[in-house]
Amino acid sequence: AFEGWISMDIGKAIEKVNGIDEAILFYEYYLESGHWIYGITNAVERLAILHSKQKNVEKAKSVLDDALQKIEIPETVRMEFQERLDKLNKKVFNP
Repeated sequence: AFEGWISMDIGKAIEKVNGIDEAILFYEYYLESGHWIYGITNAVERLAILHSKQKNVEKAKSVLDDALQKIEIPETVRMEFQERLDKLNKKVFNP
């Protein structure tokens, strides 16, 4: 879990100093590098949040959907991601 918390702290620092676009690049690179599962789930969550902040709901949905389809994640995390994805789907259909 320690690596996951560090990745979130680093990503949030990058967002604060360099902006959302740089933070998105950090988390995308982090996911591609195949880190520990808690770091990966934190990166997925932050990416979805950052894309939502940029009003890019489709990209946020894609990040969550990819995680649900391609990453072996604990059931509790899977449920959280599915809930977030469901909320995003509702926003698209009921703006």
